[in-house]
Amino acid sequence: MEIPPIAFIDVEVEPQTHMILDIGSVRDYDRTFHSGSISNFIDFLRGAEFICGHNILNHDLNYIGKAISEAGVNLSNSIDTLILSPLFFPAIKHHSLLKDDKLQTDELNNPLVDSFKTRDGGLFQ
Repeated sequence: MEIPPIAFIDVEVEPQTHMILDIGSVRDYDRTFHSGSISNFIDFLRGAEFICGHNILNHDLNYIGKAISEAGVNLSNSIDTLILSPLFFPAIKHHSLLKDDKLQTDELNNPLVDSFKTRDGGLFQ
């Protein structure tokens, strides 16, 4: 059985202006995207059937939902691991992505690293 094309995504946004700072994505096991370019992100996503991310329904889709639609991905094919995590792991109290790659807490998140973590199941702190 072939796995349908899925893109794991993450977006970093400037909290005050809501400007997209960086987008990261991984798909097809080894193809990656790491840039702030919406048009290049749309090109990267073309052919994906599903998107998956941690907190994409309440965060990422607010900023890149239009781009995902323009890439031909149906927004109803969105998988949010923040919502699924408590269902699969009810004994765990916190369901955020593990940020063990960051040296300082005020350092910006790396959305490509977070996309790999979502894909690989690195959810918990």
